[in-house]
Amino acid sequence: MTTRGLLISGFFAVYIAYISVDAWVSSLSDDLMNTAYIVQSLTFFVFLFLFRKVLLHNIRAFGAHLKKYIPFVLVGAVCLFIMMTLGSTLTSLILGDAALSNQDSMVSAAARIPFFVVFVMVIVAPILEELMFRRSIRVIVNNRLLYYILSPLLFAMPHIIIGFTFPTSFAQVFTYLFGGLCLAFIYEKSNNIWCSILVHFLNNALAAIVIVASL
Repeated sequence: MTTRGLLISGFFAVYIAYISVDAWVSSLSDDLMNTAYIVQSLTFFVFLFLFRKVLLHNIRAFGAHLKKYIPFVLVGAVCLFIMMTLGSTLTSLILGDAALSNQDSMVSAAARIPFFVVFVMVIVAPILEELMFRRSIRVIVNNRLLYYILSPLLFAMPHIIIGFTFPTSFAQVFTYLFGGLCLAFIYEKSNNIWCSILVHFLNNALAAIVIVASL
């Protein structure tokens, strides 16, 4: 098997294991959001170790070329907000009040362990998901079109598969597909993982503020 073949096999093995463990742990408890956050946190430290050199190299490049990368972050944050809003609007048109179920679950989880939930949303998720769904896929996929298909699709699946209900979870996939497509574009154009991480961070930080304010 070629090196690329090994990378592809390794990525999908990790991806399937990530979703499977998340689903299994969640099946042991009715507290879906909290158990999902625990799995994300454990996976986060593994990816932090595996990609430590990439993260350090890219953050040095970011700091050395702020004028180049800051526009990617600022414009990207606005674009992500617009894309996520479009996805949420489409979901609301399909589901009505049921579209709020995912946010209600996050609010419920934050009410019990607010600091942990905020940490996962604002720190863990942006770094872990950008490494897994942008950096990893961009490295193993040569075809640009395939990258733009796989990145948002694989990004969306873990967000809806845990506690899946039809049609609620199915319709909510639009929000993550649109958001994942925007983040994939930001990373590909900037070629610096911290650009998409910071855009993701700003989006999740805003969501965390809204959730905490609603407690």
